[in-house]
Amino acid sequence: MGGGASILHTAVKENPNLTEHYRNELAAFFAGEYVRMRNLGLSEGDIREELTRRLAMTELQILKNVALLEKQCCSKIPDSEDERFLKDCKHAVNSISSKGGISFLCCVDGSPPSDQAYNLCLALMRRHDYLCVFHAFADNEQEEADTLKARIQRQVLDLDSSPVANLSSSQVALHFEDRYSRTPLRVLQDLLGHCRHRHHDHGGYGHGSVECDHLMSPGYRPPDFVVLGHAGVGAGSDGAFPTSLGSTSELALRSVHVPCIVAKQSCPVQGPRRFAMAVNFSECSRQGLETVRRLIQPRDSLVLLFVVRPHVDPEKAVKIEEYYQEDLQKYGPVDSKFVAIHIDTHHTVESTIIDFVNGPQRPDFIALAPRAKPSREHSAITEYVIINSRASVILCKN
Repeated sequence: MGGGASILHTAVKENPNLTEHYRNELAAFFAGEYVRMRNLGLSEGDIREELTRRLAMTELQILKNVALLEKQCCSKIPDSEDERFLKDCKHAVNSISSKGGISFLCCVDGSPPSDQAYNLCLALMRRHDYLCVFHAFADNEQEEADTLKARIQRQVLDLDSSPVANLSSSQVALHFEDRYSRTPLRVLQDLLGHCRHRHHDHGGYGHGSVECDHLMSPGYRPPDFVVLGHAGVGAGSDGAFPTSLGSTSELALRSVHVPCIVAKQSCPVQGPRRFAMAVNFSECSRQGLETVRRLIQPRDSLVLLFVVRPHVDPEKAVKIEEYYQEDLQKYGPVDSKFVAIHIDTHHTVESTIIDFVNGPQRPDFIALAPRAKPSREHSAITEYVIINSRASVILCKN
C-alpha cells in the first residue's frame, strides 16, 4: 500500500469514535480505493493528495453515515413514497464524501444547452471521476439519436489525445434508451432506480469504456450528480439569457433525489473555478457544503454567502459566521471567504443572492442546499435563484 493510502488507513484504524467492526470495514474500503486509483493510472502523488483531502472530512462524515445506516436498519415500518424520496435525498448527499471518484450523469438531447452541460461535466471531472451521457428518445427519433450518439462517441474518444482535459475515454459511458411510451423524466427515474438496485446487488467499483452502452459500465454505481442543460431542443437561439428551464429539466429538479447541476455557463477546464454557496443556520446547509466541497479543487475559490434578514438575532448571526469561518480555515481552499450581507425589509433573500451572483463577483457556480420536501416543490428562494442565476446552479438535496 502506498503512502497516501497508508495515512488514511492508519487514521481509520486508530479512530476511537468507531467500533472495531466499522474500523475494519472502512480500512478495507480505503485500501481498495488505493488499488482502484492505481488501476486508473493515477500517480502516487495524486492519490496522496486525494486521500489526504478526504482525511480531513472522514470522521464526521463516517459518523453521519453510520448513524443513518443504523437508523435505516432499525426501521421496521415500510416507507411511503414521499418518505423514501426524502431518505434517498439524504443518503445521496451523505454518501458522496465517503466515495473516491465522483460519478456524473449528464442528460443530453443534441441542443446547445445540453452540449454546454456535457462540456461542464468534462471541466469538473478529474482522472478518477466517471461520466455517463444519458439520452432518452422516441421511436421516431432513432436516426437523430444515432447521429447524436456517434457525435458524442467521437468527442469522448478525442479525450485520449487531448492534453488539456487530462481525461480518458475509459471514464465515460453512453446510455441511449428508447423511451417508448414513457416521458424522458420517467426513463431517467427508472434508470436511477435501476442503478441503485444494481449497485447494491453487485458491489465494488470498476470502470468501463465508451463502447459500453450502459450506465453500469463505469463502476456499477449510481450517479452522485445529475447534470442538466437550462433548456431543451425547443429553446430559442436569439442569444438572450434564459429566464425559464426546459420542461424536462424543471421536472427532474423536482423529482430526482440526486444532487443536480443546471449548466448555465462554461467554466475553465483547468481552473481556477469560482464557487459560491448561499448558507444559513440549517443542518441542510452544512451537509450541502460537504457535497459542494467534493467538486472543489485546491486552486478553486469559494465564497460562502449569508444573507442576514432584519429579524435575525445579531448574536446568532455572529455564531454562524464563526462556524463557517472556522470551517473554511480547516477545509476550504486557500482562496475562500465568508460574506455576510445585511438586508432591510425592502429586499428579499433571493434577490440579494442573485444580485451577488450576477454582479461583479460572477462566480461560475452558485450552490443551494434546501431541505427536500415531500411535495417536491422548490421554495420561493430556490425557484427564483434557479431561474435567474447566470451562474450554473448546484442544487444539493437533503
